[in-house]
Amino acid sequence: MDERSIPDKYVGELTQARINLMRALDAGAATRAPLPSARAQTQFDCWMQEQEENYQPDDIAACRNGFLTALNQTNAILAAVVKPMPQPKAAAAPAPAPAPAPAPAPMAEIATYTIYFDHNSSSLNSKALAMNNEIIAAIKSTKATSVTVNGYTDRSGTNAYNRLLAERRTATVTDAIVASGIKPKVGYQSFGETRSAVETADDTQNWENRRVVVILQK
Repeated sequence: MDERSIPDKYVGELTQARINLMRALDAGAATRAPLPSARAQTQFDCWMQEQEENYQPDDIAACRNGFLTALNQTNAILAAVVKPMPQPKAAAAPAPAPAPAPAPAPMAEIATYTIYFDHNSSSLNSKALAMNNEIIAAIKSTKATSVTVNGYTDRSGTNAYNRLLAERRTATVTDAIVASGIKPKVGYQSFGETRSAVETADDTQNWENRRVVVILQK
């Protein structure tokens, strides 16, 4: 906190949030809950940065909510009770080895959707919100069993900033999909300014690269 120029009225909440995050990491979150704890760290950095700038309330709320969701998922995993193994019984004649289970069939892609974002924003504009609602309806109607959300940015801004911006965009779409009550679990990745849809020079704005891609599989 000492290295940031965060408005005084927000320092207390952010300080407590960092304490809660460090408790989870000290309890082994990095190995027992690697995905949600990693997301909690990046969302905390996002929240702290946006709060320091303090002029985009939607982005501040998205980062804060993303952090709280990821930390709750992390703590739920850490709090899970591991049942003890039953005591071994007297040795018996070994049973015949079971036949190997057939390999699961590869998942088939049902549909791919792309949501575009305004420059330097992780909020859903009207078109993006309509596309997000279309995706949620498709998940339910197709009975998709796997949903993957991948976030990207264009090449304006630094690589480090774009990594966080892509994470926030991914979190916005993921949280909206999960909040709709769908059954399949949602996987998510963020690639920042890498893997552009349209190759451009560095520091170039391009709306086709400011995107989140959602893949449905079954």
